[in-house]
Amino acid sequence: MTLVGTVLAAHDFRHDEVHHKGELVRGEPRLLARQLWRFEQTMTATADLFRRRGERDVDDQPLDGEVGAFLVVSLVRLTHQLWSVSGERGELADHLPVAVSQLRRLFAS
Repeated sequence: MTLVGTVLAAHDFRHDEVHHKGELVRGEPRLLARQLWRFEQTMTATADLFRRRGERDVDDQPLDGEVGAFLVVSLVRLTHQLWSVSGERGELADHLPVAVSQLRRLFAS
């Protein structure tokens, strides 16, 4: 399983829960600080994982951990969006290949 696939499998990204959490944060702004702190913790942990794994880019240079973390989070977000737009059909991870394909087309243009 890919790193992004592992992240998708490890978290419950049901649309109704994501929407409900967003409503709670809008109604209680103090919760935003906690949400941002958790996001930063996730970014840091993912960047550290990239560094520990010694990921390499296409030119065989070390992949910057922060760049890797940003790409993982972006893919998770795009995958969730595609799943949501589909009416939440199938498993969340079923939409990952489409997300990767869209990003490939974007970066290739």
